[in-house]
Amino acid sequence: MRFIKSLQFFSNKEKSSTIDDVKTVLLKSSKPSIFTNEFCPNCNFLDLKLSKGTKKLLQSENAGGSSIISEALSFEVLHRLFGCRLLATEMEIQYYFSHYPITDYAISVDGKALGVSVTRAMKWPIGSNYTHGDGVKLLTKKLSGVIKSTKNVLNPKFKKQILHVWAENEKTKDLLIDIWENNISDQLKSNTFVLITTAQKNCDYIFWSKSLKD
Repeated sequence: MRFIKSLQFFSNKEKSSTIDDVKTVLLKSSKPSIFTNEFCPNCNFLDLKLSKGTKKLLQSENAGGSSIISEALSFEVLHRLFGCRLLATEMEIQYYFSHYPITDYAISVDGKALGVSVTRAMKWPIGSNYTHGDGVKLLTKKLSGVIKSTKNVLNPKFKKQILHVWAENEKTKDLLIDIWENNISDQLKSNTFVLITTAQKNCDYIFWSKSLKD
């Protein structure tokens, strides 16, 4: 089953890129980068055929909050795109110091370890307008946290992270790209690979579900 719309990524200023091209950027480039794709499941959440890594993330304890589904499906998307395997869950990653920002999970792509931090561009109540200020706040906070957690990680060690952002719609996706390009400093972007995945309207469980029973 394919629930990723196409095996191509798009940015608003670049032509479509093949998976191999994007994978090269992910693994070899030291520059910041941003790409987008779409999440298009053709069945309900409980009917999705998921990888072992995704199932482990769904069954594993995390640091709290209602993000289990979004983090698990983040891995499923990356697994189907890049063939990655799960190295460590959120609670399995070890750090030098506590009380620093942490990474949601760690993966291996062609033998290279990468951290993955997952976030959701959404606003309560459902249907509220996601604003420029919301996007600046989100990307500033998350990109700063990526830098801090990468410096602090002990095991598995990685020098680069993917910031995976779930967007509720195309408007939010376009807004985040514009903010990344025009309102975020190069220092804050660092070498982080940003992936914005736009979910279809029938994917509310990514953004609002607090448990697998919802």
